[in-house]
Amino acid sequence: MITRVSRCTGTKAHFAALLIALALSAPAHAETQPNDIFIGTLSVERGEVILKRCDAATNTYVLRDDPDAEGDAVARFKALGKPAYGEVIGRYVEEAGGRNGLIVADIDNVTPGRDCHLLSIIDTMERARRSRALDRARTVLQRRHCEPCPGFFL
Repeated sequence: MITRVSRCTGTKAHFAALLIALALSAPAHAETQPNDIFIGTLSVERGEVILKRCDAATNTYVLRDDPDAEGDAVARFKALGKPAYGEVIGRYVEEAGGRNGLIVADIDNVTPGRDCHLLSIIDTMERARRSRALDRARTVLQRRHCEPCPGFFL
């Protein structure tokens, strides 16, 4: 009796060994999310750096430095201490209690005093409009050479 030996047996064994080697060389932890860019207004509230996104919902995130990244972007901003526009490079995490959080690799284009929220822009425009109206009223009164009535404050 003659038995036939398959030539594929060796190839299958090599392929199986390769798959096992690849599986063992893969990292044991789950793959982390890639970084994304989150644009908004940065501020320090109750000792934490907060990002309020430039979107209609003004989503809010607590920022944490990425332990694997070089530099401490969140700590540097916290030292600045004043509200600013910024572009946060990081990844989303859900913190305890369901809070939105970002693990931050870096913060770019930090611009103190700049705001990107529509409601803030509308409020600023309204204050400017009122200020111009007040200036016009003062000018009219000065041209007429009249003194304002008692209790009339400009």
